[in-house]
Amino acid sequence: MQVGRVVNVCASKDKPVAWLCSGLRGLRMRDIGVGGFTGFQEMPPAAEQYRYLPGGHDAALAPDRLPDIAAFVRTGVAVRPPELADSPPAMFGLVSRAAPILTSLTAIAWFVAAAWLAFVGPLLLVGLVLITVLIAVALIVA
Repeated sequence: MQVGRVVNVCASKDKPVAWLCSGLRGLRMRDIGVGGFTGFQEMPPAAEQYRYLPGGHDAALAPDRLPDIAAFVRTGVAVRPPELADSPPAMFGLVSRAAPILTSLTAIAWFVAAAWLAFVGPLLLVGLVLITVLIAVALIVA
């Protein structure tokens, strides 16, 4: 059985897709992407894409959307969410675009720190772990 229709609903604040997947692409992971946040550049003819449903990773599956999902499964007709935004929040999109670079720089910093630790000692590692934790907390809180 083949898929007849596809609907991609992009959430405006989808941290796992916008930040994590984007960051992993900075580590050359090309089998993972941000299509659930930015959408897909190329869509098949029988596909629909709705950008930017307010909310996080679970926005498309919120309880108030379940009747629309059931109707789509039953009829094959997608219901366009009425509350779509024009774009994600500016800072959210900026972090998503910067994530590959930040991830690459972090990986390089860890490599340099590990090499340095072989000669200098554990003090640098403690500082690097502390900085990484502070950055992670700041991104989660944002």
